[in-house]
Amino acid sequence: MSQIIEDEHLQTLLEEAEQHHNDEVAARSPDAQPSTAAVNYWHMAQTLRRFLSSPHTPE
Repeated sequence: MSQIIEDEHLQTLLEEAEQHHNDEVAARSPDAQPSTAAVNYWHMAQTLRRFLSSPHTPE
């Protein structure tokens, strides 16, 4: 069973991932390494951005 996820929902997830990343980065010292959560949110945002920018058609 497959589900179709609307682009608007993916865009919302992208914006939330970016916001979580920014919050994680802001909560740390400027010279500290990024947290694992910040890296994961950044990676998720990049993946969503790549998917949304590529041609895709739900089947």
